[in-house]
Amino acid sequence: MRRTLFIDGSNLYGGMSVLLPSGSYFDFAKLRSVIERIIPIDEIRFYGTYMQDDLQKSRTTRLLIHAQKAFFDSAKNTPGVIFEK
Repeated sequence: MRRTLFIDGSNLYGGMSVLLPSGSYFDFAKLRSVIERIIPIDEIRFYGTYMQDDLQKSRTTRLLIHAQKAFFDSAKNTPGVIFEK
């Protein structure tokens, strides 16, 4: 049996941003290792839409935007993850 995990990265980040300090994120590879302790996964399909950065936005919003990019980049760089915009 092949197991594929589908992740809505934008909503996952949105929920995470409420729980963590502004501008913080967690490394996706660490989340994957926690999930795989429960269930083995063959591949992860991660879907995400980048927020657009703009110098006109507030400092807090820009921190969120930069943290989202770092989170998405950590997902892209995790082995076995297929990242799609």
